[in-house]
Amino acid sequence: MTTPAPIDIQVGLPWGAILIAGGALLAMLGFAIRMLHKGIHKRIDGTDITIKEKSQTVRELVVQLEERVGKYFEAHERLRDKWDEFLKEYLKIDSTRGQKVDALFRLNDQMQKILDTLPRHVDSKIEEAFTHSLSELKLYIRELMSREKPSA
Repeated sequence: MTTPAPIDIQVGLPWGAILIAGGALLAMLGFAIRMLHKGIHKRIDGTDITIKEKSQTVRELVVQLEERVGKYFEAHERLRDKWDEFLKEYLKIDSTRGQKVDALFRLNDQMQKILDTLPRHVDSKIEEAFTHSLSELKLYIRELMSREKPSA
């Protein structure tokens, strides 16, 4: 048997095809970059404000925001100080509250004792006044009777 002749197969792309494909790819990439560049310029030029003016406006807004935040911090500090003062005063009042409540209960107990003894005192005073009035009435009647006796 005879051996067949080897077939010469070339593997790979020719340099010309690679250069054409690379050139086409670079052309498409350049076209995309150019379109992007034009779009950005169209956006920037479409507004009357330049990038410098925009950045200046942003800086001014940041400064205003910092001032406002600083004022909030100052107000927070003042509020915290007022809260601390309130707590101190409340604790002073709260510490004496128990003493005041005890004093009120003692006063209430004393008033209740006085009210309990009051009817007995009133009764004894009324009885005393009645006895005194009765004795004065007896004396007055005796005196009247003694005046009436000599004339009869």
